[in-house]
Amino acid sequence: MHAYLTGERQGYYSDYGRVQDFPTLFEETFVLTGGYSRHRDRCYGAPIGGLPGDRFVVCLQNHDQIGNRAQGERLGTLLSPPAQRLAASLLLLAPHLPLLFMREEYGEEQPFLFFCSFGDADLVEAVRRGRRAEFEAFHADGGVIPDPQAEATFAASCLTWRWEDTPHRAGLRRLYQDLLTARRRWPALRDFTQCTARLLPGTVPQALLEVQRGAQTLQPDQTLHMYWNLTALPQPCPYPQMLARLWSSEDELYYGARRASTPLEQLLPYECVVFGPAAWRSYCAEETSR
Repeated sequence: MHAYLTGERQGYYSDYGRVQDFPTLFEETFVLTGGYSRHRDRCYGAPIGGLPGDRFVVCLQNHDQIGNRAQGERLGTLLSPPAQRLAASLLLLAPHLPLLFMREEYGEEQPFLFFCSFGDADLVEAVRRGRRAEFEAFHADGGVIPDPQAEATFAASCLTWRWEDTPHRAGLRRLYQDLLTARRRWPALRDFTQCTARLLPGTVPQALLEVQRGAQTLQPDQTLHMYWNLTALPQPCPYPQMLARLWSSEDELYYGARRASTPLEQLLPYECVVFGPAAWRSYCAEETSR
């Protein structure tokens, strides 16, 4: 997801970023299951061997991935608000256990820099050299790498804990609340074994992801049908028969662009739409604070 939406392909991102890999993420968990790794220049990984998805913890970002960047950028500064909402829906609607990284649920924009507080001067200098060498693989030319030993580096990484005064942050936080509630309330999201995914043919570009959870075949009373528009362009949206529209990542509630007058036949840029039993519409109306 990170490589695809940011366009980054340097260093260890070189193995990732193909739109064709999204169905693999949902059905097989790992992109690298024994095939060739460009970054490692060898075959790497293995199939999950039939293990259910709740045996795997997945994330959009973590302290290694963000802290080991030269400037510690979070996704809140790398992606547009619609793409952030899309990424959150990919994480929380996938058949795995989600890990949330330090206030990603409101799109924190403060960096998470690599910082340390060592008393050994030789160790400090070794860390500094190591940081500079690490980013040679990423062709980092974006200025000076922050000194990991400096107190200012730590101070720059502190959380703001603010979302109410920024509409898209407040909306993103509501989106996380609602999807976490949905994971508890929608039976199909508690099923970590039955999941099918594919890129729909005929879309241009071919980047409309369809995922079904809860049953291998369409069951009106227990199946979720989900569609992700993985592009910045509108895409036609198939409307599953016998299912109701339950949720959209672009709902106005989340500071998205979908309005009551927006045609359901079309997915907005970076929109995720979920269809399922009409009875599941009130899954969190009473529980989620607005």
